Amino acid sequence: MPKLIMTTGLPGSGKSTWADTVLRESTPGSVVRVNKDLLRKMLHADVHAKGTEKQIIAARDSICRMFLRQGVDVIVDDTNLAAFHEESLRNIALQCQADFEVKDFRDVDIELCIQRDAQRVATVGEKIIQEMKAKYL
Repeated sequence: MPKLIMTTGLPGSGKSTWADTVLRESTPGSVVRVNKDLLRKMLHADVHAKGTEKQIIAARDSICRMFLRQGVDVIVDDTNLAAFHEESLRNIALQCQADFEVKDFRDVDIELCIQRDAQRVATVGEKIIQEMKAKYL
Protein backbone atom coordinates (compact mmCIF):
# COMPACT_ATOMS: atom_id res chain seq x y z
CA MET A 1 0.00 0.00 0.00
CA PRO A 2 1.47 3.39 -0.93
CA LYS A 3 2.05 6.04 1.70
CA LEU A 4 1.59 9.80 1.69
CA ILE A 5 3.97 11.45 4.16
CA MET A 6 3.34 15.10 5.05
CA THR A 7 6.03 17.07 6.82
CA THR A 8 5.20 19.95 9.10
CA GLY A 9 7.51 22.54 10.64
CA LEU A 10 9.03 25.96 10.30
CA PRO A 11 11.29 26.90 7.40
CA GLY A 12 14.79 25.65 8.16
CA SER A 13 13.61 22.84 10.43
CA GLY A 14 15.03 20.09 8.19
CA LYS A 15 11.94 18.94 6.28
CA SER A 16 13.41 19.07 2.79
CA THR A 17 16.79 17.74 3.90
CA TRP A 18 15.01 14.76 5.43
CA ALA A 19 12.89 14.26 2.28
CA ASP A 20 15.97 14.40 0.04
CA THR A 21 17.71 11.82 2.23
CA VAL A 22 14.72 9.48 1.96
CA LEU A 23 14.74 9.88 -1.83
CA ARG A 24 18.47 9.16 -2.10
CA GLU A 25 18.16 6.06 0.11
CA SER A 26 15.10 4.66 -1.70
CA THR A 27 14.87 2.53 -4.81
CA PRO A 28 14.60 4.97 -7.74
CA GLY A 29 10.96 5.54 -8.63
CA SER A 30 9.55 4.14 -5.38
CA VAL A 31 9.24 7.54 -3.65
CA VAL A 32 8.65 11.04 -5.01
CA ARG A 33 8.90 14.44 -3.38
CA VAL A 34 6.32 17.18 -3.94
CA ASN A 35 7.06 20.71 -2.74
CA LYS A 36 4.96 23.84 -3.29
CA ASP A 37 8.03 26.13 -3.40
CA LEU A 38 9.48 24.05 -6.24
CA LEU A 39 6.13 24.06 -8.03
CA ARG A 40 5.95 27.87 -7.68
CA LYS A 41 9.42 28.15 -9.14
CA MET A 42 8.54 25.86 -12.02
CA LEU A 43 5.03 27.17 -12.77
CA HIS A 44 5.11 30.85 -11.76
CA ALA A 45 8.74 32.01 -11.90
CA ASP A 46 9.07 31.62 -8.11
CA VAL A 47 6.34 34.19 -7.42
CA HIS A 48 4.11 33.55 -4.40
CA ALA A 49 0.80 35.31 -5.08
CA LYS A 50 -2.72 34.74 -3.78
CA GLY A 51 -4.07 34.50 -7.31
CA THR A 52 -1.79 31.60 -8.19
CA GLU A 53 -1.76 29.67 -4.91
CA LYS A 54 -4.92 27.72 -5.83
CA GLN A 55 -3.12 26.54 -8.96
CA ILE A 56 -0.10 25.44 -6.92
CA ILE A 57 -2.23 23.47 -4.47
CA ALA A 58 -4.20 21.90 -7.34
CA ALA A 59 -0.91 20.86 -8.98
CA ARG A 60 0.38 19.43 -5.68
CA ASP A 61 -2.81 17.46 -5.13
CA SER A 62 -2.91 16.14 -8.71
CA ILE A 63 0.70 14.97 -8.53
CA CYS A 64 0.04 13.26 -5.20
CA ARG A 65 -3.01 11.44 -6.55
CA MET A 66 -1.25 10.35 -9.73
CA PHE A 67 1.72 8.79 -7.95
CA LEU A 68 -0.27 7.23 -5.10
CA ARG A 69 -2.55 5.55 -7.65
CA GLN A 70 0.58 4.11 -9.27
CA GLY A 71 1.65 2.67 -5.90
CA VAL A 72 4.44 5.18 -5.37
CA ASP A 73 5.06 6.74 -1.95
CA VAL A 74 4.76 10.55 -1.86
CA ILE A 75 6.47 12.99 0.49
CA VAL A 76 4.95 16.50 0.67
CA ASP A 77 7.75 18.43 2.36
CA ASP A 78 6.21 21.87 2.84
CA THR A 79 5.69 23.69 6.15
CA ASN A 80 2.07 22.45 6.19
CA LEU A 81 1.38 24.40 9.38
CA ALA A 82 -2.15 25.47 8.43
CA ALA A 83 -4.62 22.74 9.44
CA PHE A 84 -6.31 22.59 6.03
CA HIS A 85 -3.15 21.10 4.46
CA GLU A 86 -3.27 18.04 6.71
CA GLU A 87 -7.00 17.64 6.15
CA SER A 88 -6.61 17.89 2.38
CA LEU A 89 -3.64 15.52 2.18
CA ARG A 90 -5.24 13.03 4.56
CA ASN A 91 -8.32 12.99 2.29
CA ILE A 92 -6.16 12.41 -0.78
CA ALA A 93 -4.52 9.44 0.92
CA LEU A 94 -7.94 8.06 1.80
CA GLN A 95 -9.23 8.52 -1.76
CA CYS A 96 -6.16 6.72 -3.13
CA GLN A 97 -6.26 3.94 -0.54
CA ALA A 98 -2.87 5.00 0.79
CA ASP A 99 -1.51 5.20 4.29
CA PHE A 100 -1.05 8.69 5.73
CA GLU A 101 1.76 9.80 8.03
CA VAL A 102 2.87 13.12 9.50
CA LYS A 103 6.60 13.69 9.95
CA ASP A 104 6.69 16.43 12.57
CA PHE A 105 9.53 18.98 12.70
CA ARG A 106 7.68 21.54 14.85
CA ASP A 107 9.91 20.85 17.85
CA VAL A 108 13.07 22.11 16.10
CA ASP A 109 14.40 25.19 17.94
CA ILE A 110 13.44 28.41 16.17
CA GLU A 111 16.96 29.83 16.51
CA LEU A 112 18.31 26.83 14.60
CA CYS A 113 15.63 27.34 11.92
CA ILE A 114 16.61 31.01 11.59
CA GLN A 115 20.31 30.12 11.43
CA ARG A 116 19.75 27.50 8.72
CA ASP A 117 17.50 29.83 6.74
CA ALA A 118 20.12 32.58 6.81
CA GLN A 119 22.59 30.21 5.10
CA ARG A 120 20.29 29.67 2.12
CA VAL A 121 20.49 31.48 -1.19
CA ALA A 122 16.74 32.17 -1.13
CA THR A 123 15.93 32.97 2.49
CA VAL A 124 12.49 33.24 4.05
CA GLY A 125 13.84 35.64 6.65
CA GLU A 126 13.78 35.78 10.42
CA LYS A 127 10.70 38.01 10.54
CA ILE A 128 8.58 35.56 8.53
CA ILE A 129 9.78 32.59 10.58
CA GLN A 130 8.93 34.44 13.81
CA GLU A 131 5.50 35.34 12.42
CA MET A 132 4.84 31.73 11.41
CA LYS A 133 5.81 30.50 14.87
CA ALA A 134 3.50 33.05 16.50
CA LYS A 135 0.61 32.15 14.20
CA TYR A 136 0.85 28.36 14.12
CA LEU A 137 2.93 27.05 17.02
